[in-house]
Amino acid sequence: MAKRGNTKYDTEYGCLNANQIIKALKKDKLCKYCRTLRCTYCQIDALLAGKKVRLFFCKHGRKGEWNVLLTTDRSITFLKAYRLYARRWATEVGYKDCKSLLNLGKCQSQYFSAQIASFTLTLMQYNILCTVKRFEAYETIGGLFSEVTGETLELSVTDKIWALMLDTILFFADRYSADASEMISDLINEVPSIHLLKNMNNYKRVS
Repeated sequence: MAKRGNTKYDTEYGCLNANQIIKALKKDKLCKYCRTLRCTYCQIDALLAGKKVRLFFCKHGRKGEWNVLLTTDRSITFLKAYRLYARRWATEVGYKDCKSLLNLGKCQSQYFSAQIASFTLTLMQYNILCTVKRFEAYETIGGLFSEVTGETLELSVTDKIWALMLDTILFFADRYSADASEMISDLINEVPSIHLLKNMNNYKRVS
């Protein structure tokens, strides 16, 4: 994630900052809509301090703020870059929670094995707390417990299948220089089983 500050990038439009690049791309109508993420985005290749980079600009809704993603991999698509950053953000949130709530890195022992044990116990605590939080989001009272547990496991499998399908589509989109969002949209509209899988994945997010 990059800041929309005064940093200048060498682009085909000249030496511009992020806000100026967004205006230039919007003027040339180069912004696209990603149905998968339901956001507007645009991209441009540029130079930053002599380094080749690719800039992605995205926003959710008409009144949303533009965000900037920067990568040195100029072959990557917007959807893949977004998902990679989302995965990294989840890791950063987990690390912050472990430090602020579970005292990660606060062990004062001078023995290496004790440090390893401290980190291991902290991560075990974090995993247990995440599991508890996940199940508490469901109504697990009385006879509903087994039913809800089964639905949770089924949705978890559905989520993994959907993620695998998206990775496969992204691979072929990159290989044949196709628009990944359009490929996903066509598959959902044309293949009933994929449409059903997408609906199940959306239900998981709502739950």
